[in-house]
Amino acid sequence: MQKEFERIDLRIRYDKKRIACGWQIKDYRYRKIKTLYGDVSFLRTRYWNKFTKEVKVLVDQEIPIEKYQRIIPNLKIEILNRVGRGNRYCDIVDCLRNSKISEQTISNIVKKFNISQDTIEDLKGNKIDVSKKEYIYIETDDTFSNFVKDNKKTNFRIRIATIHTGARKGIHNRKYLENKKIDYMLIEKGKGISTLDYSKRIKAFINNHYRNYENKQLIILGDNATWINNLAYELGGFYVLDKYHLLKKLSNVFPYNNRNRFTSEKWKKPFLYIKTSILKGLSYNYVLDALNEVFLWLESSNEKEKLREFIKFISFIKRNSCAIKNYYKKFDSSSHTEGQVSSFVKQTLGYGKKIYGFKTFSNLLKIKQIHANGYDICELLEYEIETLQINNLDYIYKEVIEYKTIGLLWKDKKSDISRKGSWAKIKQPGFKRV
Repeated sequence: MQKEFERIDLRIRYDKKRIACGWQIKDYRYRKIKTLYGDVSFLRTRYWNKFTKEVKVLVDQEIPIEKYQRIIPNLKIEILNRVGRGNRYCDIVDCLRNSKISEQTISNIVKKFNISQDTIEDLKGNKIDVSKKEYIYIETDDTFSNFVKDNKKTNFRIRIATIHTGARKGIHNRKYLENKKIDYMLIEKGKGISTLDYSKRIKAFINNHYRNYENKQLIILGDNATWINNLAYELGGFYVLDKYHLLKKLSNVFPYNNRNRFTSEKWKKPFLYIKTSILKGLSYNYVLDALNEVFLWLESSNEKEKLREFIKFISFIKRNSCAIKNYYKKFDSSSHTEGQVSSFVKQTLGYGKKIYGFKTFSNLLKIKQIHANGYDICELLEYEIETLQINNLDYIYKEVIEYKTIGLLWKDKKSDISRKGSWAKIKQPGFKRV
């Protein structure tokens, strides 16, 4: 790499276009950059323009490194890819020991990740063909967290939607979601989200990532939030209640995992009986029969307080009867919403009392979304670098036309005297006539 950069610098030094544009050699400076394999130091030539009186290092315009950049793009891309995979800053530092970077360096790279959210939403990669799939699953949920914005602690809502075509067993009999794509929204708490607008956003997202999906049945999975039920209505799909939240409410009524041995043994049978009727039952009526039996048992046992709690649970079951009836249809009713929220948001937040800045965390979610949806960060960054190079080179070669009639201006640093004319002789180290 050092030889390549010095070869480019040598080619510019003997380029006739550079001489015609008025760029003359001023002096030589060393520059140090960080790579995956360690620091690289190379010699580069600084030039002084006799027409515009500005000083530039022309080799910086041809190599993909900005003026004050110390990290080359391939190291930056490697760091962003590791952040997208969910690696912690300290783990990245340990894996890239030769590059001698710090956690603050990684944080600065994340903060400067300036690809807009609109650009990410408009990305259209290779669309997945779902013609052989019967259903498209949409798992959505909200989570809340505090971030620092404008030097104030602000609470934000993070709405996540995971779209996939079903789960199947992979390595070590672990389930994974096929053709998974992730979309999210990050807004301040208190600002409403129109269900109609959100349904249009989901449709546009599916259109950007899948093809041959027109006749597929949509399955919407989530907790008992009202907006999820309304979303299923707007999308024309089946709403399925997350079994995790249902069993959590059941465990609050019958604390089966209580530390108190007597309490645990007492409520073990009704908890397992209702749980089995829900998960392995044949119909919604079968669940109601099981609830009725437990209700009669509590009534005969004279458990008045527990009976009141159980009546509330029964009313919850009846309110979500449509969502529970969908457990017993042909499609997969297993929800992975909490796991997706945990891996996408809570793993990024980490544990402890630390709090992220809004911009930093927003960029972290963007990077994770790009990685999860299968886009290449390298292609996005290279496009920006190439555009910047072309603009700078065009600007350099236009200067000779604008300043062609202006005489030369030399300045001696020792005597601080400016001299105007043709090729004035200056006894100063670093200045050299080309």
